[in-house]
Amino acid sequence: MFLCVTYSLLGMPTVLAGTALQQLSPPAIRAQVMAIQVLLVNLLALSLGPLAVAVLTDHVFKQSTSVGYALAWTDGAGALAAIAAFLAARRRFAEQRL
Repeated sequence: MFLCVTYSLLGMPTVLAGTALQQLSPPAIRAQVMAIQVLLVNLLALSLGPLAVAVLTDHVFKQSTSVGYALAWTDGAGALAAIAAFLAARRRFAEQRL
């Protein structure tokens, strides 16, 4: 049951970011804004995520058995960055919605 709930919530960050960008963007450039967002998410998530895990495993923990710790640190750092970005942008988002 926990696995089903977890997988149903995994898509939420991507969907919410796209929805917020659609609400904030002027109608004339919505497609371009979404294209840039998809490009950046894919470039960052698919390149920096695995790279960070590999660097932490090889150079910080120095044990191949510590991949789990490297994943936890990478996910934690990403979550903190997302929280910081959310807190920095929420006032501006609220102003745009009015």
